Amino acid sequence: MNVIYTSSDGKSYPLTVSFPMRLKTANFHSFAWKPEATSRRYGERVSLWGKDVAKYPASIVFRGTHAQRQEALDEFHSSVERDVFYNTPGRLIWGGWYIACFISSSETYPSENDLISTFNDLEIYCPYPFWISEQSYSIAAVEQTVRLETDKTYNTRYGYPYSYMAAYNTSEQIYIDHYAPCDFRIVLHGPQDNLNVTIGNVHLLVNHAIPETGYMVVDTRQDIPADKHCYLVAGGAETNCFNYRNPTTTLLEKVEPGRVKVTYNRRSRLDLTIYRERSEPAWI
Repeated sequence: MNVIYTSSDGKSYPLTVSFPMRLKTANFHSFAWKPEATSRRYGERVSLWGKDVAKYPASIVFRGTHAQRQEALDEFHSSVERDVFYNTPGRLIWGGWYIACFISSSETYPSENDLISTFNDLEIYCPYPFWISEQSYSIAAVEQTVRLETDKTYNTRYGYPYSYMAAYNTSEQIYIDHYAPCDFRIVLHGPQDNLNVTIGNVHLLVNHAIPETGYMVVDTRQDIPADKHCYLVAGGAETNCFNYRNPTTTLLEKVEPGRVKVTYNRRSRLDLTIYRERSEPAWI
């Protein structure tokens, strides 16, 4: 199984190779839920379940000549400290799952019996204690010729010079392979009069036009900055559109798993990312 640490500046450090660094000990398959409960005569009544941050002790062995180990240690520690200074987490990657994290403590010491090895004990601090796997989809716009042919069929059947319904309002089916509701991120490209998208049980409506060269993002994740939940990118500028949402709809609701229908007018491309979350990476 490949285990990789990727720092926020994009540098990757494979931890399952033999040189120059290799993960010696760690256990990423451990978690604990914390109940919010009130006492009863017999036991407790649980109202909610929450979680503390995740912390993983780990040990890495660095191998090579003194100069090689010095270079590898300096580069690795510079990257993980950069994450802390800029408060931008790196990622610990296990197979197809990742968790955002910082290296919160480190202790380095030489091997007593091996002159070409140095040990580095770490604590991996994960403020959002969930491992994530992404399912990505790109739903293409319906071609203009297809829309015209659909209109033609509609008009021939009903005798109208045009259709009263958007004939290109088309749905796509996706399957979310998970056991719990999922956060998601959509990118709707222009041109669009507004963002009006339904994903399974969630309806999104933002009353703001999207120009042809722009796109609008809606992201339901709770661990991102508040101004990143809904924004428009156009003309080199970024506009927070959260207050343009329809008051009867929510932009922060998760989508239920299973077979899901994605519906919008299909005038332009829609990119969709589903974030499946687990307390531990899936066993492989």
